[in-house]
Amino acid sequence: MLLAVLHTSTTSLVLLTVAAIGMWGYFGPCFAIPGQLLAGTAAATGLAFITSVANLGGFAGPYVVGLVGRATGSVYSGLALAGVSLWISAALILSLPATVNGRPHGPA
Repeated sequence: MLLAVLHTSTTSLVLLTVAAIGMWGYFGPCFAIPGQLLAGTAAATGLAFITSVANLGGFAGPYVVGLVGRATGSVYSGLALAGVSLWISAALILSLPATVNGRPHGPA
């Protein structure tokens, strides 16, 4: 969200690099969570759902960022929207219970 405020090339590059680390750093934990919460075919279905939503986001995300950027006249608004969606995703993951059926899992 700082990208919407800071407009220099160097700070934009650094902030985009940090954002990329955060966006791609979730892969391991994200794909491990369904195996901890679900069993058998439900775990496979959970992984398939995660992959489907991620592919849909990979298609629709750039389109929405472009639409918002065009509507506001600034690409920074579209990037701020992407940042907000990442914060919401992190909050949802952190809201998962610390234990399921007496087994610990997740970030806690």
